[in-house]
Amino acid sequence: MLWLDKLLHPTVLIIEDGTLRAAKGKLSSKTLRDLQSISSDHKIARGSLSIDGAGRVHFYKEVPEDAHQSIRNILINL
Repeated sequence: MLWLDKLLHPTVLIIEDGTLRAAKGKLSSKTLRDLQSISSDHKIARGSLSIDGAGRVHFYKEVPEDAHQSIRNILINL
């Protein structure tokens, strides 16, 4: 349902082959680097997450639960 998140949420991030990119929305290069570091630390090769209009982060199952809080800590400053 990534296509639905792209329609409904202002920010969508995708991890492909270990590289994180913003599929929708804009994040600072520092934020992207910090998120890339977390995805590398947790060895996330594929996955996606989105941020809704209320600032809640939605994770797809490919993103391990032990990485969720670290990612939220980076995104809380948006």
